[in-house]
Amino acid sequence: MPALHKTRLSALVTVLTLAVLAPVAAVARAQTAAAPPAATLLQVDGITNRTIDKLWDRTDYYWHDGDYNRIVGLIRVVIEADPEFYEAYSVGAWLLWSMGDKPASNRLLDLGVQKGKNKWMAQYNFGELLFVRREFKDAIPHLNFAIQHANAPAQAWKMLAHSYEKTGDVKKSAELWRTVVKRFPNDQAGPSNLARVEKKLQGG
Repeated sequence: MPALHKTRLSALVTVLTLAVLAPVAAVARAQTAAAPPAATLLQVDGITNRTIDKLWDRTDYYWHDGDYNRIVGLIRVVIEADPEFYEAYSVGAWLLWSMGDKPASNRLLDLGVQKGKNKWMAQYNFGELLFVRREFKDAIPHLNFAIQHANAPAQAWKMLAHSYEKTGDVKKSAELWRTVVKRFPNDQAGPSNLARVEKKLQGG
């Protein structure tokens, strides 16, 4: 990304951050003396959440306008206000990659891992985009982390199984497909992929 572009984007993020957070801080200062701390925090959280929602909704407008750089700028503000907004990391990283800046895409996803409390979700997002980019070897550790959590979706397991197959570890892929069939019995892709990989494992 050109230095001038980075400077402009940084300035945009700074301005937007001030625009979002300054009113929130002002409300908090004004209400601290008049309301109990818990009530004040609840009100500030409500203002912050409404602001985040408006900013996120605005990204749809810029999407149709084709202004992806502005979307990424808004996403960075949203993330600063709500580090647990994992969809924002995922969308921002996909946009950066689609614009040809893969390093920035990876940094944004890694930021989600560092800032978010729900680590498995952040790792899943990282692994998912690496999988889409066909970087299967790099996707494996992220997806392996994600499936350790009880709430990890079937998709995480399936992408990991495919990643092992793509990198040549057909045995591990078969093990994962067996788990998918057992853990997610209603998943229609499980049995057919298991049969296909087991046949491949047997040299068929």
